[in-house]
Amino acid sequence: MKRPNTTYTNYTSLTSKKAFDYKRLNAFFIIACSNKETLGFEEYNSTQIKKRLIQFLQYLNPNSLSCRLNIMYMYINLHTHHPSLNKNTIEIVNADLNTPITNTSYYSAGIHPWKINENSYEELEQLEKLANDQRLIAIGECGLDKLMGPAIDKQIELFKAQIYFSEKLHLPLIIHCVKAYSEIIKLKKDFAPNQHWVFHGFNASKDTMEQALKYGFYFSMGKTIFSDKSKACRVLPDIPTDRLFFETDDDPQLSISSVYDKASSILKIDSAQLQSITYNNFKCIFNVD
Repeated sequence: MKRPNTTYTNYTSLTSKKAFDYKRLNAFFIIACSNKETLGFEEYNSTQIKKRLIQFLQYLNPNSLSCRLNIMYMYINLHTHHPSLNKNTIEIVNADLNTPITNTSYYSAGIHPWKINENSYEELEQLEKLANDQRLIAIGECGLDKLMGPAIDKQIELFKAQIYFSEKLHLPLIIHCVKAYSEIIKLKKDFAPNQHWVFHGFNASKDTMEQALKYGFYFSMGKTIFSDKSKACRVLPDIPTDRLFFETDDDPQLSISSVYDKASSILKIDSAQLQSITYNNFKCIFNVD
């Protein structure tokens, strides 16, 4: 097996002995995975590359290594109803506005279209009270559903109210959408919001994805990619990776690692590299340290 140069002299131009920040470390890992032949890693898998990278970083800065290496392999679970408390996962737990939030690092809060009632606008006022909670990093899930819930006009009005809170509190939207993609895309076009919008559980056609992409949407996918005949499975390779997230949603038996493994198989990239990509996406749109 061909071994890469172990003197590290060819790598010193890429960085310095100063502490790495997360973005630079992830960028370096992606470069290493994407340029295997140039760096002498063509016969290495991601685990072997990680070992070489560890050796390199220990050479550069042995005292600032431990916490940053874990970040490269963190799973991002964009939307879940069942917190796992897994140390290798950053997850956004869907919270009920009327229930105390416990046992989670990050959560989203809003009103699901199925749960709209006469008290919904009063319930939204809870968002103001939660504004200082650093664990609240998104509004939602909220959105439109043409198969369940009240009349679509009522859903649209409450969705607009949550767009207002998204902008006021500087928090992205996590969106539930069933057969209402055109309506939500139009709302984003009309509102031209500053905050990012993410379709959770995205399962629509390539044409719909491309229309949404024009207006800056992100896409989160979960269990539907396990069906080869699903729209999600077919469209996944066409979504730019810098717009991708993955999730477990409301399935307590579905692990986020299995979703990443399936997605990496579809995309033909290494699971560890996909984790690094989605971590960068997470840092890009969510206001977290």
